[in-house]
Amino acid sequence: MFSRASWASRVLLFQIGRALTGFVSLKSLEGPIIAIALHNQLMQEWT
Repeated sequence: MFSRASWASRVLLFQIGRALTGFVSLKSLEGPIIAIALHNQLMQEWT
């Protein structure tokens, strides 16, 4: 019972960690992409 519970909590922690890393990497990728898109839009409006 104990080993099963510890295994389940380990899997749960792994899933949470993986979800967080995915979210963080998505956010860090999202930032520059949005910045580039805004920059391009501003350049089009100014010229």
